[in-house]
Amino acid sequence: MLGCTMEELIGSPYLEHTHGSQTPEADSRMRGLIAGEIDHVYSERLYRRRDGQTFWGLLSGRRLLHPDGSFWALMGVIHDISESKQAEQALKQSEAKFRLAFHTSPDVIAITSLEDGRYLDVNDGFLATTGYSREEVIGRRVQDLAIYQDPADRQRLVDELRGHGHVSNMEIKFRLKDGSTVTALMSATLFELEGQTCALGITRVIEEIKQAQEALKQSEEKFAKAFMASPLWVAITTLEEGRLLEVNEAFCRITGFERQEVLGRTSVEIGLWPEARRRQDMLEIMRELGSLRDHETILRFKDGLDHPVLWSSELISFAGRQCLVNVVLDLTERKRLERERDTLESQLAQAQKMEAVGTLAGGIAHDFNNILAAVLGFAEIAQELAQEGQDNSDELAQIVAAAQRASHLVRQILTFSRKVKADRQPLSLNGILTETVAMLRRTLPKMIHIQTRLAPDLAEIDADATQMEQVLLNLAANAKDAMPEGGRLLLETANLEVGAKQRQQWPEVEPGFYARLTVSDSGHGMAPDVQGHIFDPFFTTKGPGQGTGLGLSTVYGIVKGHGGHIFCHSSPGGGTSFLVLLPARGGPGSQAPPSSAPHEADGGQETLLLVDDEPPLLEVGRRILGAAGYQVLTALSGEEALEIFSRPGRRVDLVILDLSMPGMGGHRCLRHMLDQDPQARVLVTSGYSAEGMAGQSLESGALGFVAKPYAKADLLAAVRRALDRQGRG
Repeated sequence: MLGCTMEELIGSPYLEHTHGSQTPEADSRMRGLIAGEIDHVYSERLYRRRDGQTFWGLLSGRRLLHPDGSFWALMGVIHDISESKQAEQALKQSEAKFRLAFHTSPDVIAITSLEDGRYLDVNDGFLATTGYSREEVIGRRVQDLAIYQDPADRQRLVDELRGHGHVSNMEIKFRLKDGSTVTALMSATLFELEGQTCALGITRVIEEIKQAQEALKQSEEKFAKAFMASPLWVAITTLEEGRLLEVNEAFCRITGFERQEVLGRTSVEIGLWPEARRRQDMLEIMRELGSLRDHETILRFKDGLDHPVLWSSELISFAGRQCLVNVVLDLTERKRLERERDTLESQLAQAQKMEAVGTLAGGIAHDFNNILAAVLGFAEIAQELAQEGQDNSDELAQIVAAAQRASHLVRQILTFSRKVKADRQPLSLNGILTETVAMLRRTLPKMIHIQTRLAPDLAEIDADATQMEQVLLNLAANAKDAMPEGGRLLLETANLEVGAKQRQQWPEVEPGFYARLTVSDSGHGMAPDVQGHIFDPFFTTKGPGQGTGLGLSTVYGIVKGHGGHIFCHSSPGGGTSFLVLLPARGGPGSQAPPSSAPHEADGGQETLLLVDDEPPLLEVGRRILGAAGYQVLTALSGEEALEIFSRPGRRVDLVILDLSMPGMGGHRCLRHMLDQDPQARVLVTSGYSAEGMAGQSLESGALGFVAKPYAKADLLAAVRRALDRQGRG
């Protein structure tokens, strides 16, 4: 109506938008409203638009009270009544204009005789609003139609007209033809028509205005009730200062402050913010976003203690100022419960860890006892045969096989604990699988029928051959345990390209080419609750002493360590199938280079210093190296090794140094040797991988690493490579 923006209106003086002063009567009613003598006021006034044009507005005003009951503002609803005013003025100017305005006005207009209230004429707005037809109204009295809900209102109108000649905006309730009632503002004036005194009444229905006022009142009541009844503490504060204008009962109950202690004071003054920067951080967010949601901060209550809270704020206009409605949840109890929960979870995790360690120790002890029993038994038999001069090569082979099983078990444990580093090289699963199947045919029970389906163009992968063999052996062992009465074991390989369709089934698998390995059995299968734990460390369905529960968890660790994925599908009585996806080095058909056959490394005549704190290992190494032609010196500690290495006139071509020794240990010994002779050649050995201390030794200058337990060929090959290496010695 005013042609202004919201920003131009807010804060501007009301009178700047009016044109001229009000009538004395309107001024009197406005003063009565402010003084509380009347609840509502309706007045007409001339308003000025931004472009300088003027219009008549009907102001419907009511008092707004502060929550403490004091008067602090007026709320006004202004309707543009320019058309009605123009109609009234046109009526005075000419009959023609009057008739035009009379019939086209949307307001309710009626001409009645003053004395008996008989309708002489009504406009279309009257008929549309009341529901009567012209024939039902013209010539009948107001009393006949019972148009006034309260007949006394008609008499009040007549008295006002006789006393002043006109009435402006008298609020009256009218009854319509259907019996419903509406609230309306009626303005009327007296004039002479054909020798009798008549009243021209113009009525505007303000039912929507009344409803809006009632809705506003109800909204205020609801807000007040919600404000006071909220279990969260709520406070209304000014934006910049943080001055508390209102707080609810929960604020007082939770913070400990009395209402009279805080109203009118800032949150900083009452010590609510132990750190001023926290409130400043909150204000910066408010200025940027206009609101604050679930901001965790620290407040200090009246008890002097700091409490964690969750703070939310909304920017509002209150009492003509920019304010905040702040809703705060005290997190003190929640944080306490979370700490207790974390403590309990930590205790539970520790208990589970100790239980798992016990399970692991029992399983390892059982497996090692079996291996040692085989070693001791065959060793005794071999010893007896040797004393009798008979051939004992078969018994010695059994001892070697048992030792290899022990080495395999240790490697399995180290792989699980991430102590073995994968030696990845380009290879094809087909070759590993073929060799493994040959071994399985000799070791698995004869009632298990092994089948293979190998893709002839299987893509190569980057993988550790030993670990891939371990995956196959562990999956085969799992299948064997699921088929105690025999069955079928199927091993398949295939190329697989994972695209959008496959990712619907496996969303965690990245698009690309994979070598696919499937290991299926016809065993008893697994229930869903068991499937959910098969990859968990130490989880096993076997009885006590029958396994460590490391098999499938080790498989899972190896596959994940190679960037692959493993899935299991099983059902009770329906067998089990494991699907392994390993990233391919290229598309289908990319083949791994053929591996060279292992050969016995050449020996030599160089002088070697073998250092180990275990006399049996020292003796084994001395014999292996001596048999290859080397001159071998031995030492049982790092200190003894340094003494031999430093002897004048003695040349040591290569040191084979164990890292895990008491005293100075292998790593410090290596550094002392290199300090004495930067060209010294040193190989390090350990039961762990080339990580940790071994990795540090390699970085410090060791030429290579030999993993324990080492086979004869591995040791001789490592020694020859180190001696033949260019650039040192």
